[in-house]
Amino acid sequence: MITINPETYKLNGNGTTTAPNWICIDIETTDAPQEIIEKRVSDFENNFTGKGNTKDKAKIEAQRQEGVERIRNKASLLDSSPIICIVAKTPQHAIVFNGMDANTYDIPGWLCVPAEDEKNMLSGFRGWLEMVATPETVFVGHNIRGFDLPKIRHAFIRNSLNLPECLTPGVGISAETADTMHLFKAFSMENRDNLFVSLDTVAKTLGIPTSKMGISGADVPVLHKAGKFKEILTYCALDCAVTARAFELMTGQVHGLL
Repeated sequence: MITINPETYKLNGNGTTTAPNWICIDIETTDAPQEIIEKRVSDFENNFTGKGNTKDKAKIEAQRQEGVERIRNKASLLDSSPIICIVAKTPQHAIVFNGMDANTYDIPGWLCVPAEDEKNMLSGFRGWLEMVATPETVFVGHNIRGFDLPKIRHAFIRNSLNLPECLTPGVGISAETADTMHLFKAFSMENRDNLFVSLDTVAKTLGIPTSKMGISGADVPVLHKAGKFKEILTYCALDCAVTARAFELMTGQVHGLL
């Protein structure tokens, strides 16, 4: 079990903690366990008879292979896919929860909290939320409603852990959310009908500098298998910082603008 030192968050000089009015989060996931992937592939193959009215055996076989490849390529997006890191940024904090190993990596501007596995990481994340989140805290993210929060909630259940109250839908102090993917539609005529606008598009349109790492979420499972944990954590932290900046710009919370 990992613990968070409360002294880290006493920021006011009088021993108290300033509660953030928003928390921006981002996660990275890796491939689901192999047996689950193979079960998905087997179920698909056993039930696939071709698309539409196709009778051509060669076309059906090509479609079947496409479907199998799609399942394998999306293996990090299943409910059972492990979360390997959670990154959180607020106006006061920048913290990386590393669920891949027990190392503390040097990520400039971020506090890296190590855990040996997903369960310990989730426990640490929950403990941190219990210290800093309030009923007024808004959870921010890019596709946070469609990906990050559902994945986090499922991971808590899968690991036999109680959800943080602020992330429990419709219960207690369940928090409000702000999704930059949806908020951006009010700021771009060109992308207003784009259901899944990328964070890179948001950043480019709003003039937010992005990293030059050349990594996407699809690369994370490969990096994870190669043990490139620092690269994953850095990539996730940079994406979270861009998302937080986009949120601040689109909600008028950037100081110094005329």
